[in-house]
Amino acid sequence: MALDHFSDYSKARDKMLLRTNFRRSAWFVINADKKKLTRVALITHLLKHFDYKNKNTKLLSKHFDEIYSVNKQNVKEKMFNDVI
Repeated sequence: MALDHFSDYSKARDKMLLRTNFRRSAWFVINADKKKLTRVALITHLLKHFDYKNKNTKLLSKHFDEIYSVNKQNVKEKMFNDVI
């Protein structure tokens, strides 16, 4: 039953993400195909966005393609839609 509406759910998700994405409370999407890499990417992403004592910006400078911000282009090109 639910799989029959996968496309509808995906469209509603995309609409919600785009309508509720703001500079001060931004959405980010994480592709989790590679679990270990995803965990490192997520931790790095979170640490980059907080200020704390002895922050090692060089260590946090790596960019991970697994995490991207929500915008019209990324929703259209990177998010899974109608996979099933």
